[in-house]
Amino acid sequence: ATGGVFFIDEAYGLEPSKNADGAAVALQLLDVAEERRTQLTIILAGYKSDMESKLFDFNDGFERRFNHSFDFDDYSEEELGLIFVQLCAKHDWAVSGPCVVEAAARRAGRGRGRRGFGNAGSI
Repeated sequence: ATGGVFFIDEAYGLEPSKNADGAAVALQLLDVAEERRTQLTIILAGYKSDMESKLFDFNDGFERRFNHSFDFDDYSEEELGLIFVQLCAKHDWAVSGPCVVEAAARRAGRGRGRRGFGNAGSI
Protein backbone atom coordinates (compact mmCIF):
# COMPACT_ATOMS: atom_id res chain seq x y z
CA ALA A 1 0.00 0.00 0.00
CA THR A 2 2.99 2.30 -0.08
CA GLY A 3 2.09 5.42 -2.02
CA GLY A 4 -1.59 4.79 -1.49
CA VAL A 5 -4.36 4.93 1.06
CA PHE A 6 -5.15 2.30 3.68
CA PHE A 7 -8.74 2.66 4.91
CA ILE A 8 -10.11 0.74 7.91
CA ASP A 9 -13.83 1.15 8.52
CA GLU A 10 -15.10 0.43 12.03
CA ALA A 11 -11.49 0.30 13.20
CA TYR A 12 -12.65 0.17 16.83
CA GLY A 13 -13.67 -3.42 16.05
CA LEU A 14 -10.03 -4.41 16.56
CA GLU A 15 -10.66 -3.94 20.31
CA PRO A 16 -6.99 -4.39 21.14
CA SER A 17 -7.59 -4.31 24.90
CA LYS A 18 -9.83 -7.39 24.68
CA ASN A 19 -8.42 -9.23 21.69
CA ALA A 20 -4.83 -10.44 21.28
CA ASP A 21 -5.09 -10.50 17.48
CA GLY A 22 -6.56 -7.00 17.52
CA ALA A 23 -3.71 -5.84 19.75
CA ALA A 24 -1.15 -7.26 17.33
CA VAL A 25 -2.82 -5.52 14.40
CA ALA A 26 -3.09 -2.24 16.33
CA LEU A 27 0.58 -2.28 17.28
CA GLN A 28 1.60 -3.10 13.71
CA LEU A 29 -0.61 -0.27 12.49
CA LEU A 30 1.15 2.15 14.83
CA ASP A 31 4.55 0.99 13.56
CA VAL A 32 3.54 1.39 9.92
CA ALA A 33 1.97 4.80 10.61
CA GLU A 34 5.27 5.96 12.06
CA GLU A 35 7.68 4.30 9.62
CA ARG A 36 5.78 5.20 6.44
CA ARG A 37 4.07 8.43 7.41
CA THR A 38 5.30 10.20 4.27
CA GLN A 39 4.54 7.28 1.94
CA LEU A 40 1.14 6.08 3.09
CA THR A 41 -2.15 7.64 4.17
CA ILE A 42 -4.01 5.66 6.81
CA ILE A 43 -7.65 6.45 7.53
CA LEU A 44 -9.39 4.98 10.54
CA ALA A 45 -13.16 5.35 10.46
CA GLY A 46 -15.79 4.64 13.06
CA TYR A 47 -18.10 6.05 15.70
CA LYS A 48 -16.19 8.67 17.66
CA SER A 49 -16.94 7.31 21.14
CA ASP A 50 -15.98 3.76 20.15
CA MET A 51 -12.81 4.93 18.43
CA GLU A 52 -11.75 6.75 21.59
CA SER A 53 -12.69 4.06 24.12
CA LYS A 54 -11.90 0.88 22.18
CA LEU A 55 -8.91 1.91 20.09
CA PHE A 56 -7.26 5.20 21.07
CA ASP A 57 -7.32 4.40 24.79
CA PHE A 58 -5.30 1.25 24.06
CA ASN A 59 -2.13 3.17 23.26
CA ASP A 60 -1.21 6.86 23.40
CA GLY A 61 0.49 6.47 20.05
CA PHE A 62 -2.87 6.50 18.28
CA GLU A 63 -3.58 10.10 19.27
CA ARG A 64 -0.10 11.19 18.20
CA ARG A 65 -0.18 9.41 14.84
CA PHE A 66 -3.85 9.94 14.03
CA ASN A 67 -4.32 13.50 15.18
CA HIS A 68 -6.75 14.75 12.53
CA SER A 69 -10.40 13.87 12.77
CA PHE A 70 -13.42 14.70 10.67
CA ASP A 71 -16.99 14.53 11.85
CA PHE A 72 -19.68 14.09 9.23
CA ASP A 73 -23.14 15.44 9.94
CA ASP A 74 -26.16 13.34 9.11
CA TYR A 75 -27.98 14.30 5.93
CA SER A 76 -30.94 16.64 6.34
CA GLU A 77 -34.42 15.51 5.36
CA GLU A 78 -34.13 17.62 2.20
CA GLU A 79 -30.81 15.98 1.28
CA LEU A 80 -32.25 12.51 1.91
CA GLY A 81 -35.12 13.40 -0.40
CA LEU A 82 -32.72 14.43 -3.16
CA ILE A 83 -30.78 11.19 -2.74
CA PHE A 84 -34.04 9.24 -2.96
CA VAL A 85 -34.98 11.04 -6.20
CA GLN A 86 -31.54 10.32 -7.68
CA LEU A 87 -31.79 6.65 -6.73
CA CYS A 88 -35.23 6.37 -8.31
CA ALA A 89 -34.00 8.03 -11.50
CA LYS A 90 -30.99 5.73 -11.67
CA HIS A 91 -33.25 2.68 -11.58
CA ASP A 92 -35.97 4.22 -13.80
CA TRP A 93 -38.48 4.04 -10.94
CA ALA A 94 -41.42 6.40 -11.19
CA VAL A 95 -42.14 8.65 -8.22
CA SER A 96 -45.82 9.49 -8.05
CA GLY A 97 -45.34 12.88 -6.43
CA PRO A 98 -43.52 15.06 -3.93
CA CYS A 99 -45.43 13.53 -1.01
CA VAL A 100 -43.75 10.18 -1.76
CA VAL A 101 -40.32 11.82 -1.70
CA GLU A 102 -41.14 13.63 1.55
CA ALA A 103 -42.42 10.43 3.16
CA ALA A 104 -39.36 8.45 2.08
CA ALA A 105 -36.99 11.14 3.36
CA ARG A 106 -38.87 11.48 6.64
CA ARG A 107 -38.85 7.71 7.17
CA ALA A 108 -35.15 7.40 6.29
CA GLY A 109 -34.29 10.30 8.59
CA ARG A 110 -36.00 8.88 11.68
CA GLY A 111 -32.75 7.52 13.01
CA ARG A 112 -30.80 10.71 12.43
CA GLY A 113 -28.59 11.56 15.41
CA ARG A 114 -28.75 8.03 16.82
CA ARG A 115 -26.04 5.42 16.88
CA GLY A 116 -26.28 3.09 13.92
CA PHE A 117 -28.03 5.54 11.62
CA GLY A 118 -26.83 4.65 8.15
CA ASN A 119 -27.34 8.14 6.74
CA ALA A 120 -28.05 7.76 3.00
CA GLY A 121 -27.54 4.00 3.31
CA SER A 122 -31.04 3.82 4.71
CA ILE A 123 -32.46 5.09 1.41
